[in-house]
Amino acid sequence: MIIAATNMSVFSTQSKPTDDPGFTILFAVIVVGAVTVLGATLAGIYQRSALLVTSSDASSRAFYGADTALECAMYYDTQHDSFSTTTADINFGEVECRGISASDTSYSGSGPYYRSFSLNSDDERLCAEIYIEKETDGDGEIRTRIEARSRNTCGESARYRAERALRTAY
Repeated sequence: MIIAATNMSVFSTQSKPTDDPGFTILFAVIVVGAVTVLGATLAGIYQRSALLVTSSDASSRAFYGADTALECAMYYDTQHDSFSTTTADINFGEVECRGISASDTSYSGSGPYYRSFSLNSDDERLCAEIYIEKETDGDGEIRTRIEARSRNTCGESARYRAERALRTAY
């Protein structure tokens, strides 16, 4: 007995190609979207990281400028008595820090005594103002307070501008 099969496609192992091209386009759009989101995320992280590094550099430069100015003022006060409470006559040309002579000096002769000067280098690597206050306490001891303020750049229009201040008293 022979049975004839009328529909041979039931026994076929080959699959018929689909006529639905939408799946390929959808898959491509999903992959491109995922890569775009990943790229935008990485760009945002890089931008924030670059900003942090730039502001950190500006802050460090301002801090070390203030430290330099403070140490310079303390040196000239303790070693040369450059900031006297008795006279305004002082040669600020002798006050020199990192090869930069002091400028823009001011003096207040009524106690407490105030002095201030600036250190601004030509290459804008040091831009600092130093404020010195001296007063005599009840025991006749002279108390000194020094504040040094420095910026990372002397220019007013800098994009990343940082200012740091240090104070000491003795």
